[in-house]
Amino acid sequence: MKATYDAVVASLRSAGRPVEEHEDEGRAAIEGYGANGDWMMVTQVYGEPRAVAVYAVPHDRVPPQRRQAMALLLCRLNSELVLGNFELDLDDGELRFKTTLEIGDDAPTTAQLEQVIALNLTTTDRYLPTIEAVVAGTGADEAWQSSDQ
Repeated sequence: MKATYDAVVASLRSAGRPVEEHEDEGRAAIEGYGANGDWMMVTQVYGEPRAVAVYAVPHDRVPPQRRQAMALLLCRLNSELVLGNFELDLDDGELRFKTTLEIGDDAPTTAQLEQVIALNLTTTDRYLPTIEAVVAGTGADEAWQSSDQ
């Protein structure tokens, strides 16, 4: 697991941004950003199943009065996605986009890690305006229909 964690941290460092490391928890984070905003990108190395997960976590939580609409939007968005999925913690409003990479006994390659990280960044950036519209009060169906699915 250490070799996998080290490979993940090296991939994050290659972006040229500071890496917040929590090796004892198998977690590392950087500030993620795109054309439509910024968020925390958190990576988690799991022992069983042997996998690396990449989470994009917007800085602001979904307020309680918007969580039902957000849950509906995320169901619609997830139905269109082939890789990755959106998650919403209904108790605290934390929203995440998760991509995963199943790994074997060897550490993942740089190319594998770059691919799962890039997919996370581009998908989050693509849907961030739609998500922010629902947080701001737009209905889930209206936001989904106006997104570039």
